Amino acid sequence: MNTFRRLIHSSLYSQHASRTPHSLSSMKPAFVLDIDGVLMRGKHPIPSAIYTMQNLLHFESGLPKYPLLFMTNGGGHTERYRAHKLSSTFNVKIHPEQIILSHSPLQHLAQYYNQYSSTHSVLIIGHKNCAQVAASYGFQRPISSEDLAKCNPLSVPLSNHILDSTIEPHENPKIHFTHEYLETTSQLPVKAVFVMHDSHDWGRDIQLIVDVLTIQDARPSGTHSESQLDLNNSNKVEVYFCNPDFIWPNETNVARFGQGAFKSALKCVYKEYTGRELSYKQF
Repeated sequence: MNTFRRLIHSSLYSQHASRTPHSLSSMKPAFVLDIDGVLMRGKHPIPSAIYTMQNLLHFESGLPKYPLLFMTNGGGHTERYRAHKLSSTFNVKIHPEQIILSHSPLQHLAQYYNQYSSTHSVLIIGHKNCAQVAASYGFQRPISSEDLAKCNPLSVPLSNHILDSTIEPHENPKIHFTHEYLETTSQLPVKAVFVMHDSHDWGRDIQLIVDVLTIQDARPSGTHSESQLDLNNSNKVEVYFCNPDFIWPNETNVARFGQGAFKSALKCVYKEYTGRELSYKQF
């Protein structure tokens, strides 16, 4: 448990253990703030949030006056990146340890799936940076759906293969997937699918996910000459979703479809194709 989370835990525990009518008025509060829709709307800060942040942190040191964490259903970047963006947006000092993203819990799954990394990959849904995020969490064999599609263009004939995402600053510049790594990883069976962020190409990503769930060797159609259908998912490929939000607010007047909507679309296609309900785990 890191310093900031330990600070909040110890503060809340000590307050609870010694709680009396007299001490309630002197209890030190701790704050856990949502980000999207509370502090930010799209890429812009909500005006009242600027005042709130200035009152929760010391002006000169930038340190929090109270135990303070930021939790969001958003993702797609590392905790370090979101801490940097919040710090620059509100002119305060936010540390990565204070950030909990929708996919932060995936860090605890890396060790389990790494035992299969010599023979299997994990498929990452979201923009291309999400594979780097997964690697920063310790996953040894991640591949983005964009890279998997580029390596297997016949699997997704209607997809635009010229898309090219770039790594955002303040991610992890030490993580780079070589051409050899991508070619090798794209030919491996998939052990798990992690929907870490909103899909940038629903058609492509639904096709790839359904492929690894319904093809006998858990690889996209066309990557192996002897691929056969297995509609019962006997490979037991696990599917994880990180954000259940069906819609999310941005600068428009009407909320936009989010990861929850993508999940609904995937479930419908999977059931229509296999006659079975999609099995998945939701964080």
